[in-house]
Amino acid sequence: MHVIGHITIDHVELPNASYVDLGGPPIHCSTMLIHINAPVKPISVVGRDALGMLNPLRGLGIDLSLVKVDECRTTRFRLRYSADYSRELWLMARCRDFKAEDISADLDVAVINPVAGEFPIGLMPIVKSRSRLVAVDLQGFVRGFRGDGYVYVKADEAPLSAIAEYADLIKVSLDEAPGRLPRAKLTLVSQGGRLARLIRGPRTYYFDEVPSVRVVNPTGAGDVLTCAMAHYLRLGLGEVDSFIRAVALSMVKTTILRPLDKPDLTLLDRLTETLSRLIRSVG
Repeated sequence: MHVIGHITIDHVELPNASYVDLGGPPIHCSTMLIHINAPVKPISVVGRDALGMLNPLRGLGIDLSLVKVDECRTTRFRLRYSADYSRELWLMARCRDFKAEDISADLDVAVINPVAGEFPIGLMPIVKSRSRLVAVDLQGFVRGFRGDGYVYVKADEAPLSAIAEYADLIKVSLDEAPGRLPRAKLTLVSQGGRLARLIRGPRTYYFDEVPSVRVVNPTGAGDVLTCAMAHYLRLGLGEVDSFIRAVALSMVKTTILRPLDKPDLTLLDRLTETLSRLIRSVG
């Protein structure tokens, strides 16, 4: 599986901790899914300011051969969380947009997950032609940026219908959802502390309760949700089972502080079992 989007350098401010580390969907997905034997190959562009930070990823066995180094500053964000883990976000620097030549491999399963509008919609047909399953996270398509870098949700929904034409799976966060959700075969709606919903045709799947976990850092949980869902679908699991397992893995992600921290996989098993009992549907 390939994840396409900017690797970032994140300045994270949590209620009880702060740090600077690599982030972005290619990092959160690859460092988390490798623990369930699901290698993720990032397709990304970084600046030279990130080079020294990439070495620990190679030590973990992550293939960085499709990460290009360019003459730009690596995309940087400042993330500030309040006590209830609501978040404010500022863009501090931005690397270049993706080009057709950045996407040269056969992708099998592709997760398009930009963070700052770096993926031109015109590249969608290229990804679709080289993939048997395309998942798209809308976050980088619906974000706008003020002059000071502060991130807000754009009102313009025009490109979203074009994205839906090429996506088998679309994911959007509830706080970034446009007024009218574009529909793919499957639509994931992440809801923060209320987990997520899966919309499949006329039916919507949700969870009756939220299992308790000790949240340490929610950064990247939504990225993991999308990637994990695509991974389990690739394995041939049913759509609802894939959804349950993806939500469980995204919950485990919130219990570790930094991307290279090791998760508790026994917790993953327990959450998967619990969520299987709690899932409901309507429609």
